[in-house]
Amino acid sequence: MPQHTSHILEQIDTLGYCVVPNVIGTDEADRARGILHQLLAAEITDEARQAGTQRVGSLATKDPMFLELLCHPLVIEVWQRLLGEDIICSSWSANTLYPGHDRMGWHADYPYWSKQPPWPAGHLAGQTVWMLDDFTLENGATAVVPGSHRKGHPPEEPRNRWRDDGQVVTGQRGSVVLAHGRGGIPPVPITPMRRVPVCWGCTSCRGSCLRRTWEHNWQNWKRHRSWWRNC
Repeated sequence: MPQHTSHILEQIDTLGYCVVPNVIGTDEADRARGILHQLLAAEITDEARQAGTQRVGSLATKDPMFLELLCHPLVIEVWQRLLGEDIICSSWSANTLYPGHDRMGWHADYPYWSKQPPWPAGHLAGQTVWMLDDFTLENGATAVVPGSHRKGHPPEEPRNRWRDDGQVVTGQRGSVVLAHGRGGIPPVPITPMRRVPVCWGCTSCRGSCLRRTWEHNWQNWKRHRSWWRNC
């Protein structure tokens, strides 16, 4: 069963993230992974093959399953309590890392990477990562630096090497990671790692958060905007 919201918020405040196990069943995770597999096959490009990573955007417009994950009651409750009642989805995509991909270094997520340090106090955004594959030490799961959300600046150089204070995030498919948007890196995967990250932000930063998304996806998103804006 999912953890109590207060415990999740305590974990996010202390460590910068919380792994909530078994939010959906493995059968639901497998169904979502199957849908994503079809989308990956339909949208793969030579550039993605070369890069070893592939992103599928505008998920809310592509299958109702992803809309259900986007608006899961636990996720909405956590981010409304942390960011305020009036939150907005600024990005909703699937990120798949293929075996051998090793080009992503330690980083902070949007909007923090766009801001000059020291970063403002408080909470601007939160990241939700749905595990559609098991996240293990062996297959290249995402990693974080616990407590780095309190530093107020980007990761120190070098960013392309493992850090002694890094922690690999593990969990069974169907689990969800709720995290402050200030840091993470996937180690080199040995099997395809399929995950579905979504960024929830407070409305005070919605203009800059949404501008990039709407410029690229306006035709798809405008037909369905009320779906995800009012979840």
